[in-house]
Amino acid sequence: MKVFLTQILILLCVGGWVAAQEAPAALRVGDPAPALKFGKFLQGDPVTELTRDHAYVVEFWATWCGPCKQTIPHLNELHQKLAEKGLIVIGQNVFEQDDIAVAPFIKDMGDRMTYRVALDDKSEKPEGAMAELWMKAAGKNSIPTAFVVGKDGKIAWIGHPGEMQASLLEQVLDGTYDVAAAIQQAATVAGKAKETSVRQRALHEAVEAKNWPAAEKALTEFSMHLDPNRRKSLRLTRLQILMGQKRTEEATQLAEKIATEEAENVMMTYQLANTLANGAADSPEALEQSEKFARQALEKADEKSRFACQSLLARILFQRGQKDAAIQAQTEALTSAPEASKPRLQKMLDEYKGGSNP
Repeated sequence: MKVFLTQILILLCVGGWVAAQEAPAALRVGDPAPALKFGKFLQGDPVTELTRDHAYVVEFWATWCGPCKQTIPHLNELHQKLAEKGLIVIGQNVFEQDDIAVAPFIKDMGDRMTYRVALDDKSEKPEGAMAELWMKAAGKNSIPTAFVVGKDGKIAWIGHPGEMQASLLEQVLDGTYDVAAAIQQAATVAGKAKETSVRQRALHEAVEAKNWPAAEKALTEFSMHLDPNRRKSLRLTRLQILMGQKRTEEATQLAEKIATEEAENVMMTYQLANTLANGAADSPEALEQSEKFARQALEKADEKSRFACQSLLARILFQRGQKDAAIQAQTEALTSAPEASKPRLQKMLDEYKGGSNP
């Protein structure tokens, strides 16, 4: 069950705060930009080389990545504000499960995503040439990640695109950007990232062990090492800890607050329901709230993620003692699921019919 749920969470990009540990970096701020090995451009004029009259943002993202989707409007604002000054923004799709999903995603984003968008070149490497030459070379394993390239063709900045400000890009464009200071800052950031990784791992291990006092302490320490703009990503972990501590009233209040702020985010609504359901075995109030969120997620889900929401709803209904309704929801999940997921969904359905919770 754990593996199956993990696959669903990957599909919906509701991974929360846990990110892959970064590898040692060969590509750093101040180095010449790597070669360009873009695949097909799905939007905008193709870029074949870095020219001296432009600065560039190459931002790595995927359709399944919730944080990526959240930063797209910010990137679009930078693109629209600075394009006439010589900035070229390229959304480099990477780590994509199915390249066919990218074009419809761009269409759905509409005027919120008007900059260039390219697929990765997978003709020689299955993981993609840009993933290899840029992300792997820089020791970056998590997305979204952005690279800023100056007019001199060198890397000026590497980081989370949500933290990339117009003032930085304006300095890169007009030649006033202090590269030496940026190199020093990047070294400082790398040191902080290493310490943050240690604290992140401590939090993960405490949550996995269900050592809730240690998890609460680790959460506080980890959050202090994050940029304030990224601390919201810890709210679901906070919810999980509250549920583990049986602080149900605080947990349901936090869940309602998150749901209100993220009303249009189906992925977040799904994970709220899932987190509450996982910790609500002896809390009718939390299970009721969990069902509400699961139904909201199902109502807004697209065809690709609908089966996951139906299966989650089935589990919650079974936990609430509604066996027949759970069987119906799981049957619907089985019908709408891709072939690869059907065997596991069928096994869960059989277990519901037999009266056991998978």
